[in-house]
Amino acid sequence: MRLENDKENMEEFDNKVNVGFAGVIMIALFVLTIVGVILFVNRDALNLLDKKPAPEAQEVKEPDDLDGLVSGSTLTSDDLDIWEDYPKEEPAEEETVIQGSATYEEDKEEDPSEGGTKTEVKLSDGTVKWYPISPYIPECPYKDEMFSTSNGRLAYYEDGKVVSYAGVDISQNNDYVDFNKVKKDGIDYVMLRVGSRGYSSGVISIDENFYDNAQRAGQAGLDIGVIFFSQAISEAEAIEEADFVYNTLNGVDVKYPVVYQMDYVPNDVSRIDKLTVENKTKIAAAFLNRINERSKAEGATGRYIPMLYADKEWAFTSINYLSLWSYDLYYENLSDMPNFPYRFHMWKYSKTGVVDGISGKVDLSISLIDYKLK
Repeated sequence: MRLENDKENMEEFDNKVNVGFAGVIMIALFVLTIVGVILFVNRDALNLLDKKPAPEAQEVKEPDDLDGLVSGSTLTSDDLDIWEDYPKEEPAEEETVIQGSATYEEDKEEDPSEGGTKTEVKLSDGTVKWYPISPYIPECPYKDEMFSTSNGRLAYYEDGKVVSYAGVDISQNNDYVDFNKVKKDGIDYVMLRVGSRGYSSGVISIDENFYDNAQRAGQAGLDIGVIFFSQAISEAEAIEEADFVYNTLNGVDVKYPVVYQMDYVPNDVSRIDKLTVENKTKIAAAFLNRINERSKAEGATGRYIPMLYADKEWAFTSINYLSLWSYDLYYENLSDMPNFPYRFHMWKYSKTGVVDGISGKVDLSISLIDYKLK
C-alpha cells in the first residue's frame, strides 16, 4: 500500500513541477516582451535628448524560441538606452592655481596701488596706508637702477657718468669738523644748521658753530647750504624765523638752498603737536615765501633758494604737499630706494655715514642738481 501511494505522490509532484516551470517561463517571456516594447518605443526619444547616434540594432529571435530569448542574446546592460535616463557622475576636475595668475578669483590679491594711482606710506606707528598720487605734481624722473652705492656713498649715473653731488649735514652736534679732509674725501657740499626754535620754549637761537663752520667750509672749497629747524605755531612766527635766517646769512656765501625743516620731537612734547595739516602747510608756505620775497627784493647778490624738508610720511600726512610742491624738496628716506612718486632735488639717504674729518656718524645726502649753476 505504501509503495503504490508513493508512486502516485511522485507522479503528482512531477506534474506540479512541470506546470510551475512552464508558468515561470511564460511570466519571464511576458516581462521580456514588455521591456522590449518599452525600449523600442522610448529609444528615439532618449537618443534625441542626448544627441547621440542610436546603437546598432541587435537581432532578437521570435518569442516562441524560448532558448534564444533567454540565453542566445549578446546584449549587455551597457547596450540598453534606458541607462541614459540616469545622470552620469563626471570625475571632479582638480583645482589648478597658477602662481601669479589673476584668473583664479580666490587666489587673486587686490592691488592696493589701484593701478599705480596710490603710493604706500609707512607711518611712524608701524602701520601702512595708501595715499592717492596727485596727477598735478611732476612725477619722480629718476630710475632706481641708475642709483649706485660705492664705499657707503650713493651716486646717480647717466650714460655711465656721475651726475649727482655728495653732501653732508653738519651742526653743533658734530663737534669740530676738518673740512679740508671732508673735501678730499669726495664731499661736494655741506648743509649747515643755521639755527632753530626751541620746541618747548619757542626761543629762536643760532647754531653755536655756524659762523665758524661756514667760514672754514668755504675756505676748503665746499659749497654751502643751510637748514633751519622750525617750531613755529603761526604764520607770523614762520616769517620771524625766515627773517632771522636771512639776517644771519648776511656775508655768508650760500650757493645751496635755505631749507625749512619742521618735525615732531621723538618721545617728547613739542609746540607743533596740535597743529592741523592746514596750519602746518600755511606756516611752511609763510617761511618759504618770505625767503623768496626777500631774495628777490635784495637782488642777485642776496639770492637764496628756499627748499622744503620732508620725508614721505610728512609729505603725505602732515602737510598738503600739493600746495608746496613748487618749492625744491630735500627728501629724507633712509631705505634703499627713494620710493617717492614726486620729483625731489636732494635726498638724505643715511644718518650713519662715515666721512674723513668728521668724528662719529654723519648724515649723508646727494643733490641731483648743481646748485652753483641754478
